Amino acid sequence: MSLSSNHLHGVVSNAIENLTSMIVDFFTKSHSISRFQFLVGKLSMLIVAASRPNKYGALSIDLSENQIYGKIPEFPNDGSYNLNLSYNKLTSSLPHISVDTILDLSNNYLAGSICNFLCYRETHAREIIGLYLENNLLSGKIPNCWMYWPKLWMIDLDNNNLTGKIPSSIGSLQELHSLHINNNSLIGEIPEPLKNCSTLSVLDLSFNKLVRTIPRWIESLPMLRFLVLRSNNLTYLIPVELYKLSSLQVLDASNNNLTRVVPKCLNNLTAMTSKSYQFQSLYYVSIPVVNQQTRENANLVVKGRKNQYNTILYLLKSLDLSNNKLSGEIPEELTSPLQLLNFSGNYLSGRIPKKIGYMTELESLDLSRNRISGHIP
Repeated sequence: MSLSSNHLHGVVSNAIENLTSMIVDFFTKSHSISRFQFLVGKLSMLIVAASRPNKYGALSIDLSENQIYGKIPEFPNDGSYNLNLSYNKLTSSLPHISVDTILDLSNNYLAGSICNFLCYRETHAREIIGLYLENNLLSGKIPNCWMYWPKLWMIDLDNNNLTGKIPSSIGSLQELHSLHINNNSLIGEIPEPLKNCSTLSVLDLSFNKLVRTIPRWIESLPMLRFLVLRSNNLTYLIPVELYKLSSLQVLDASNNNLTRVVPKCLNNLTAMTSKSYQFQSLYYVSIPVVNQQTRENANLVVKGRKNQYNTILYLLKSLDLSNNKLSGEIPEELTSPLQLLNFSGNYLSGRIPKKIGYMTELESLDLSRNRISGHIP
């Protein structure tokens, strides 16, 4: 029985419990399933197949993009499936859910602490790879329980009300590729144990209240391609160790209190300065679940407007150091094929480099609100 991609409305009937031997394709993206009136756990022989099994044999329950409201019901606790309830109207706190690979509860109205969910003893041995909790109302501190989730590749906690410091146990996630915790109220420094996440390629900690400096140990993340630290309280200079990240394509450290001159070693960022797109496959993360290949994204402000990049992420090359306290001249060495370059709102002086005309792929250039003089080349 397949009921996906329709215009169904109303309440899911309890009568579906009687379909104990049928393969059911749940109401994926039907847009109008209003509330749960059944427990999936009662359907003991039901094979929920919103998508085909992945190569590990796990099935997927996909009820995303509907109008389901209320609490999340009890699901089977055997960890044999993936669960996607994103883009609904679910409320209450996070339940104890044991899934196989992917748990997506993003874009709902889930509230309260995530402590019980992350630190619940019976779920410590999970093999979960992707955890998506962004765009909810979650609050409180991020608990120091990440050592119990050793297989995580992707974490997205964006746009919640989380407070406190980034816990050191995140550094135990040695397979972590992507960490998003932007637009919360986190304080303290960027924790040093993060340097142990040597496979990290995306780090977005923007729109928080982080302090101190961009750490020198940042060079311990050789696969880092997107570093977004926008709108924090970071101070002092940009460490030269950052310019050893040859894979870095996007650096956004705007709206902080960074000082000193713009380093002349920008050309060391070879992925940013090269015209090659050799890293395309790395943005299509090979999570072994259907429809997860293009989940990675990055939010950048261009011309005053916040844009989200996903499917063309590998093409993006951007440097944004705007609204800091940088001084000195714009380096003559800056001739890279960037699409976005923003040095506005600093104390830069001198002339615009003549070689800036070689940046033929430039789509947005902002040097406003500085002390630049001379002719426009």
